[in-house]
Amino acid sequence: MPESLPLCHRPRSTRHLLAMSPDPSVAPGLKVVVQSFLGELGVSDKRLSGVDLVLTVPELMPRQLHTKTLFSDRYIVTMRRDHPLAGNRVPLDDFCTAEHLLVYPHEAVSFGVTDAALATLGRSRRVRLVVPTFSLVPKVLLETDLVAVLPERLVQDYPETLVVQEPLLDLDPFEIAAGWPDRLNQSDMHRWIREIRRVNVGDR
Repeated sequence: MPESLPLCHRPRSTRHLLAMSPDPSVAPGLKVVVQSFLGELGVSDKRLSGVDLVLTVPELMPRQLHTKTLFSDRYIVTMRRDHPLAGNRVPLDDFCTAEHLLVYPHEAVSFGVTDAALATLGRSRRVRLVVPTFSLVPKVLLETDLVAVLPERLVQDYPETLVVQEPLLDLDPFEIAAGWPDRLNQSDMHRWIREIRRVNVGDR
């Protein structure tokens, strides 16, 4: 599901986790390592042996993990506040002729959920730049005339610099879930981490 895989890794999520001071008996020597996860339903136990927590869409969650839905999100259109198209809702013709930024963490492709929705209308857009992570998006949008279709929660961290518009396209909402291995299901530290994630991503 391009444009929606690493959705719940917002900057303040990690800040919140690192700023917390848990009881040392619960999370002694906690270290957070964030890695890209290429969703694979059939991923082997061996490949998951070093993974403690997976955040992805339910459709790509490895079947052998315990899972819990964290939140639902939706897509919006975003761009810098002084962009030529900022203001009223972007007409579909202008949306298609604008140059777009696409986030796709797997490989260099230029077709996402937005392109699939446009194809049902016999339309297409101009994808000018594809990046592998959402962390690059704010800086790129601020320094260019590119527009992007992004999960709404990601844009909420940049209210002073990015403007949000409702898309004219019919884009389905989606869910993000957490998954963890059975070896950590009863871990007090892991329960604490899962609760931090649940509370943090629930803030809108």
